[in-house]
Amino acid sequence: MKTIKMILLGLLVMLTFVVTPAIGAEGEHAMGEGHIRGSELMDKEVHDQQGNELGSVNDLVISRDGEVEFLVVSENGLLGIGEEELTPIPFDKVDLDAYTEEDDAITVKIDQQQFTEAPSFSDDQWETFTRGEMDQEVRGYYEEEGMQHDPQDDTREDELDPPPMERP
Repeated sequence: MKTIKMILLGLLVMLTFVVTPAIGAEGEHAMGEGHIRGSELMDKEVHDQQGNELGSVNDLVISRDGEVEFLVVSENGLLGIGEEELTPIPFDKVDLDAYTEEDDAITVKIDQQQFTEAPSFSDDQWETFTRGEMDQEVRGYYEEEGMQHDPQDDTREDELDPPPMERP
């Protein structure tokens, strides 16, 4: 009886090694289809829509509601020397539709000038940002820059509302 238990235990261990990679591969495939792991984005280069490198992903800011609010891009000082500038970009400006796991970079829906002029902070100012003081400044900047309008959405406002009905 003891021999049979040992054989069954050995078979169970062998099955674990054979089945686990297959399940893991399927899980990774499923993750790649509709979800992106945050860790996958870390340290990726960030490019604007024209392909210009803006920096690299430093962090993600998540609200208490569980929503990813900002992609924080790290831009080193001149030639990598000097204080690191951190520039938050509202996460809705990240083009995740164009991103694949094989990509070396992610694309944001802003241009290099908008990025350069955007509010930024240094690494020792995280507390100011996470308390919400800078949050509004960043959102205001992107709204003022006309960033709320998606150029791919060319629906005119008058097309959304039906014409008023005429009374007889």
